[in-house]
Amino acid sequence: MSYTEEKQFIIDKIISVENHDVLAKIISILEHNESALTSEQQNEVRERREAYLRNPNELISENEFMDSIRLKYGF
Repeated sequence: MSYTEEKQFIIDKIISVENHDVLAKIISILEHNESALTSEQQNEVRERREAYLRNPNELISENEFMDSIRLKYGF
């Protein structure tokens, strides 16, 4: 699907929405008044960022993480 087709698909879906709460959420996101993340997800991001800032040396790369998962679970 092309970019233009994707935009039209979204427009068509929005036009068919009848739930006011859904429309309010779409407007809020489009106006950047609200995050697409839930409050729980935002809190998780904050906590992880704070943990990183306290000790950035504990950060591991994606490859290191994947290797540890493979070793631990055999994936």
